[in-house]
Amino acid sequence: MGNIESQTEQKKITINIVINSVKHELSIDPKNEKLYREAAKHLDQELLKLRSTVRLKTGLDYMSLVAFSLAVEKLQSEKMNKEALLNTQLAELLTKFE
Repeated sequence: MGNIESQTEQKKITINIVINSVKHELSIDPKNEKLYREAAKHLDQELLKLRSTVRLKTGLDYMSLVAFSLAVEKLQSEKMNKEALLNTQLAELLTKFE
């Protein structure tokens, strides 16, 4: 079992991302590097946008609101995906009865 773990660990790379002016070192699968970097960039863009429209006390306040906003977006997206799947399934059923 040690060989499996060491093979998995060998596939990891270390990247540094900066979020809210804080550097974070992450150990990730190389195939996800672009995704992680894009996510960090997106998060920083959302923070900048929020800072330009709202005045809050701390960086944590901004991070909390951005996290909330992104959670809402994720849930909306999941809901739309479920609705699209249901519409597709309904259309398939209707074609069977025609």
